[in-house]
Amino acid sequence: MKVQNVAPFVDAAAYVLEQCIPDARIRRGELKFSTDPHISAGITTFIGLTGTLRGRVVYDMSKQTAISIASEMNNEKQVGMNTLVRSTISELANMMTGNAATRLNQSGQDVDITPPTFIIGTETEVYSYKSMGHLIVPIETRCGLLILSLSVTDEQG
Repeated sequence: MKVQNVAPFVDAAAYVLEQCIPDARIRRGELKFSTDPHISAGITTFIGLTGTLRGRVVYDMSKQTAISIASEMNNEKQVGMNTLVRSTISELANMMTGNAATRLNQSGQDVDITPPTFIIGTETEVYSYKSMGHLIVPIETRCGLLILSLSVTDEQG
């Protein structure tokens, strides 16, 4: 994965989180590349990429982090994984990925995104696009840890 294809996703995630969570206190953890499957912490939102960049973006967090983020974004305490929490986390993933796609399109790429897929389940295994591995970006917020997992390529074929 090329840095110029990864940075827009990391930057977009930080930007959107700062806009959506008051006093988000965002801190990016150490980047790690892995060819092992991504193991879900409980709440996973998956968005596909098409165009000159292909692959997938996975946003993963615990149920408690999802509930906390949804509570902040809706300015209303949420209890459990209700419809509003699921919808809010899906929309957050959509906003972060859409913002990254906009940044990439402005730099000359032709990138589009698929609608988000929302998955509930701990230890769900998510495999990388064409078994190429994925870059793991931990993003700590005051609501909890969000893991961004990127598996993208600009290679044809």
